[in-house]
Amino acid sequence: MQNDHFVPDAMHVAVPRAAGVDVHKMQLTAAVRVYGRDGGDAQASIRIFGTDPPALKEFTGWLNSHGVTSAVMEGTGVYWIAPFRALEDAGISPQLVHAQHVKQIKGRKTDIQDAVWLARVCQFGLARPSYVPPREFSELRQQCRYRRKVVADRARIRNRLQKTLDHDGLRLGGLLSDLLGLNGPHPRRPGAASQRRAHPEEAHLAHARQAGADRPHA
Repeated sequence: MQNDHFVPDAMHVAVPRAAGVDVHKMQLTAAVRVYGRDGGDAQASIRIFGTDPPALKEFTGWLNSHGVTSAVMEGTGVYWIAPFRALEDAGISPQLVHAQHVKQIKGRKTDIQDAVWLARVCQFGLARPSYVPPREFSELRQQCRYRRKVVADRARIRNRLQKTLDHDGLRLGGLLSDLLGLNGPHPRRPGAASQRRAHPEEAHLAHARQAGADRPHA
C-alpha cells in the first residue's frame, strides 16, 4: 500500500496589489485588492467612476494611491479602449481578458462582484490576457480600416450616380471612365472648367471617345 503524497496547494500571488475593472458605457466599477501580509485576509476597496477624461484621470489616480501595479478588465465592445489607454498612461499594466474565460458563477452577477472577481483574477493570474497591439499599431490599423471604408463608400456612390444618370438617359459612362474623376465635373457643371482644369491629354482622350461614340457604325 502506497503512502499519500502531499504537495503544496496554496494559490500563488502574482500581483500583491491588483485591481479589477467592470467596464460599462457610462461608468467604471473598480475594485482594488491588497493581499494581506503574513497570511492575513486580503482587503478590497470599491469605487465607481465615470468614463469621461476627467473621471478617467481620477480613476487612475485612485489606483496609483493604492499602489496598484496591474489591472484586469473584460473586452466589452469598444468601451474598454479609453480606460485601457488611461491605465497605460498612468504606468499601470492593463490586462484585457475574454469574458468567457472569467465568467462568474450563476446567480452572482453585479458590477461590484464582477469587479472584485476580476481583481482576484488579476491577483492570482487566473486568466491569460488577450494580445493588445501597441498604440501606434492600433491607430494605424484604425486609419487603414477607415480608409478602406471610405474607398468602398466612394465606389458605392459612384455606382449609384452612374445608375441614376443612365436611368434618366444621360449616358456619360461612354464619355467618362470615372464620373468622380478629374473630367467628371465638366459635363455636369458648366462653370467647373474655370475652377478645375483637366490635363490636355485627358481632355483629348475624352473628345476622342465622344467622336467615336457619335460616328455612325457601318
